[in-house]
Amino acid sequence: MKHTPGSWMVSSTGNHQALIHTEKTGENIAVAYDKKNAQIVAAAPDMLKTLKQCQDVLFQYVHGNETPEMCVMAKVEINAARIICEATE
Repeated sequence: MKHTPGSWMVSSTGNHQALIHTEKTGENIAVAYDKKNAQIVAAAPDMLKTLKQCQDVLFQYVHGNETPEMCVMAKVEINAARIICEATE
């Protein structure tokens, strides 16, 4: 599954709704009935990008180390990879 490329922005419609749209083209992506929820949705591309960066760092850091702390980080890295797959397939 492909998502609409970020950055996404939020603007108010005036009728208790918030529009989520692309910053570059202005294409509407979604409507939310709460501005805070719209802001969370609009942050999705940046959150995904950051999660991918975290997953890369964790992967490089933990592999080859078998301390209890590294095992916890390895689980976090695996969860990050799973979430990235779910968000991008």
